[in-house]
Amino acid sequence: MLLFHVHFEVSDVRAVEAELEREGFELRARFAYVGREARRFEPDEPLDGARLRLSELEQGAVNVVLMPSRFPERRLGHFGVTAEPDEHAAVLERAAELGLRSKPHEVRSFVELDRQLQLEVSDARRYSYGEEQRTALRIERLEIACANPNEAGARLGRLVGTEIAEHVQFRPGPERFAQLSDWTLAHD
Repeated sequence: MLLFHVHFEVSDVRAVEAELEREGFELRARFAYVGREARRFEPDEPLDGARLRLSELEQGAVNVVLMPSRFPERRLGHFGVTAEPDEHAAVLERAAELGLRSKPHEVRSFVELDRQLQLEVSDARRYSYGEEQRTALRIERLEIACANPNEAGARLGRLVGTEIAEHVQFRPGPERFAQLSDWTLAHD
């Protein structure tokens, strides 16, 4: 498994895109609604009246998604790991044993860690980061503020094991949403 993904809800997607691009992230795509149909737009392709759904940026083995929000603060919707199919199935099995709400899917599943925070488990074949990407940049540590930090930490450890869970610290935070308090990105 690899800790690789954070998904933010932000009030100004373009400003956060620019902030991340200054830090070396590359805009991979934007997804927007044209009428009721969702469509992928290349980074340099104008949206021409389409309603932005999300932007995806990447650097090394770090994937960041930005989704428009009506709230002023930057909210963490979820964070994610890549998993081989057998690992993916095992996480979902442990979630069921713990009685956690989940949205299973073969490509990416979500498991509730806290009232407002989910873990995404993505198929490792979809995000196959090689040693070159991992060396270029990886998530070394996430510090997440949420309503029930002890519960979220215990759940994460049971779901993915200590090798991944030791890279995520939880602390007390808002009741209605989770926030990324800090993160450490590392390269070799």
